[in-house]
Amino acid sequence: MVRIAGMTFDTDIEINGETVEATIPNEYDLSDEQVETLKNAKKLERLDMNYGKEVGVLASYNLIDWRKVEKERYGMRFGWQTYRTTDVDQLKQDNEDLTQALLELAEIVGGDNG
Repeated sequence: MVRIAGMTFDTDIEINGETVEATIPNEYDLSDEQVETLKNAKKLERLDMNYGKEVGVLASYNLIDWRKVEKERYGMRFGWQTYRTTDVDQLKQDNEDLTQALLELAEIVGGDNG
């Protein structure tokens, strides 16, 4: 089960690099408004279920933008761009480097002038 933009569907997701995809089965008969809501979703959660009851969230994905909507035989396939781990790791490293540079600059500017 997945929850996308507050709507829950009996389906699963596929992750390809920075893309998360889900096929919403035809049985949900999505309206045009629901399709637009799904395209503009900001969060997708993969749910942990036990005998039809939600018991937790297995994974959560922040969605940046939609990449595709395709009509397939069994439903509509949605794809969204999400963050890549390498992007997040690079941002963390850049932040550490900037912090270190600021500390060194503060030491120079505010150092002991005797």
